[in-house]
Amino acid sequence: MNQQKIKIFIRPFLKSLVATVLFFLIVYYFLDSLNSKSNDLIKNNEVISIARKEAQFDFNLNEIYSDLILLSTISSLEKYSNFNQIDSLLDFVQNDFLSLAKNRDFYDQVRLIDIHGNEKVRVNKSEDSVYLVTSSDLQNKKDRYYFENTIDLYKNLVYLSPIDLNVENSVIQNPIKPVLRISTPIFNSKEERKGIIVLNYLAENLLSNAFSSASFIVLNNDSYYLSSDDISKNWGFMYDDKRKLNKFENDHPEAWEKISNSSKGQFLNSKGLYTFTKYTPGLYLHEGGDIDLANFKTKRSWFILSFIGKDELYSNFNANVNYLYSVTVLLFVLLFYFYSRINKLNLAKQGDVKALIKSELEYRNKSNELAKVNESYVLLNDRLNLQNIELDKVVNLKDKLFSIISHDLKNPFNAIIGFSDLLKSNDEISPEQVKQFATAINTSSKSAFELLSNLLDWSRVQTSSISIEKKSSSIKEVIDDSILLVNSQLGLKKIKIEFSNFEDTMVFIDIVMMKTVVRNVISNAIKFSNEKDCILISSIVSENSIEVCVSDSGVGISAESLSQIFNSGINKSSFGTKGESGTGLGLLLCKDFIEKNDGSIRIESEVGKGTKVYLTIPRA
Repeated sequence: MNQQKIKIFIRPFLKSLVATVLFFLIVYYFLDSLNSKSNDLIKNNEVISIARKEAQFDFNLNEIYSDLILLSTISSLEKYSNFNQIDSLLDFVQNDFLSLAKNRDFYDQVRLIDIHGNEKVRVNKSEDSVYLVTSSDLQNKKDRYYFENTIDLYKNLVYLSPIDLNVENSVIQNPIKPVLRISTPIFNSKEERKGIIVLNYLAENLLSNAFSSASFIVLNNDSYYLSSDDISKNWGFMYDDKRKLNKFENDHPEAWEKISNSSKGQFLNSKGLYTFTKYTPGLYLHEGGDIDLANFKTKRSWFILSFIGKDELYSNFNANVNYLYSVTVLLFVLLFYFYSRINKLNLAKQGDVKALIKSELEYRNKSNELAKVNESYVLLNDRLNLQNIELDKVVNLKDKLFSIISHDLKNPFNAIIGFSDLLKSNDEISPEQVKQFATAINTSSKSAFELLSNLLDWSRVQTSSISIEKKSSSIKEVIDDSILLVNSQLGLKKIKIEFSNFEDTMVFIDIVMMKTVVRNVISNAIKFSNEKDCILISSIVSENSIEVCVSDSGVGISAESLSQIFNSGINKSSFGTKGESGTGLGLLLCKDFIEKNDGSIRIESEVGKGTKVYLTIPRA
């Protein structure tokens, strides 16, 4: 009897085990090979991304160097230097500096400093304008490192500063402003040193990640973060409380040892994949001679790198292997059942029918138990998948809400608090200033209120907690009611709204939702229109729908921004023609609301020519 049981169990078990082990090894080898090729592709993509970022550094710095040398040779500056720096000649220099700053939106400051460190001309850039700083606000910069490093240079030599945060009156500017300073000395016709020219370049463009999907990092020579996904670690060398802690060397000691001793490369360690290059500005040519930066090569360099964590790098492979385990177990059960059946048939032919029947019953019971366990596993797995999908939705919604609150809601409240503090602490404010501050507080309050209103509506849509009550209504009445809500915006910029080729009709909609859509579209048109412009509203009525067009002749939208305008991520808001701030949610809310009313929205725009927004709405 024992021998029969051994024959029924052991032989099928061994055959099934050998077959499933072979299957597992073959498929595992295939998955490993596939993962290796996938990782090679990822590695190549990261090398290309870092190379593109390095090329961007080269292009931007070359452009700045060209501007600096051009500025140092303009006729107005030569006259000023040759005629004993007479202040009456400064007007021409100021005009040339203003012209450069207006045509180059990446310069925060353009300055002329005399040999004693006194600023003679300074052009500043604000959020919405470029202006000349008055003589009473000019400062002495003789103790600043960039003045000390530039004033003694020979002609045609250029000083390149580290990338750091802008400091005014010994205080780090807030919000922080990453700046790269490039300067060169100026001479008169007698080769006498007369001062320096300084360009403050807004370095945010260099530090942003536009090419890699991985974690993008920029470091200085001392391993301090200039740019990383964790903004709390950035600029540690500028703050006393972060100076010793927030360094790449502390977070990735093994990686920093390799990176700091190489010019470029890629390697994988226990933490993940690192792709890097040590960027050092080289030799740049210009008309009239070479600018030799060789003396600064050991000082001025930055590390550009990307990092992909090991869990992320092998996530697909690990998931596939886990799936392979499940399939292998199922295959073993099926093979064992198949071989057992064959073995039992052979035993039955030999006359051991009773033992075979008993074994068959036992096996069927065990198979039923296995089937129940497998069924429970499948149900549990399906439930986990559904929970993961819901969790992803909640996490995405949370990320969107936090991004809006941190990015857009903070700005209007900062303005309200700042102006109200001025009104509270200063007893010598004139009535005109009080009115000006009150207007700013009112504008910021409305901006915050608009953001909170849109945020509430949008979050209700995302969580499916908003109810839709559709009924017939005149589309003209909806538009007229929406215009009443933006009358203050129209009056502020003296903008008119006219109906052109407009035909009214009854539509079947949720009136509250549709008013929100129309109000946001018209508000955007006002925001990006110039003073005394005219906004046109027209319509085309078809058998089943009406298409309403809201057209403005404002600043327009670039093709790149237009292609991303309805992305599910949070869009960064843009400032209007008079500095109006936005919510970053308006168009996303419009798209959600109009689609819930069985309609659609599309946008046509061209930079400098204006924008047309088309709303297609079902007729009643």
